[in-house]
Amino acid sequence: MQEQAPLLVSLRAPGAAPQRLAALGRGAAVQDAALKSSGGWVRVALTPRGRALRPVLLPWLLVTLLTTGWTCAAHFVDELRTKTPVDGLLQVYLPLATTMGFLLVFRLNRAATRYWDARAFWGRIVENARTLCGAACVHLAHDPAARDDVVRWGCLAFAVASKHFLRRERGIDRASLAGVIGGGEVEEMASAAPPPPWG
Repeated sequence: MQEQAPLLVSLRAPGAAPQRLAALGRGAAVQDAALKSSGGWVRVALTPRGRALRPVLLPWLLVTLLTTGWTCAAHFVDELRTKTPVDGLLQVYLPLATTMGFLLVFRLNRAATRYWDARAFWGRIVENARTLCGAACVHLAHDPAARDDVVRWGCLAFAVASKHFLRRERGIDRASLAGVIGGGEVEEMASAAPPPPWG
């Protein structure tokens, strides 16, 4: 049996399965720690995780400081107080508020669509990896080394590497591929530059 399925033997090696389970469990804990939309709208709206705050923070801070300074100056200096009636402000505010409302709705709709599209694409990756594994087991039954290479690299290592790439995690945890590929191969795979998307 050991000559027939070397990958199966390495996957079942003592300590390999617990290492893989622990490493993949740590990755699942990161995903489970993500804020769910059912956690209340205040927590979802005010969380800094996954937000593009860096490009917005400086302009927002400058606008806030400018308006705060203008308000304080207008409060203490009578000449700076505006004589603009409230109706004039409403004529400016209402079209702006309507436009911003539409932009927010369309942006949130697009974000939800992207989320579900990403889930569907990942499902296709899993489906294609399973199909590849099944085809390799059927068509390469006469060559266990080639079959194991296809299953090892085309299915298992590809899925783990894709997960790390999509999460923008640096490096790949060796334990997540324990019994699948060797430590040197994990380091080589982690340091490889991704190919251009349309190369």
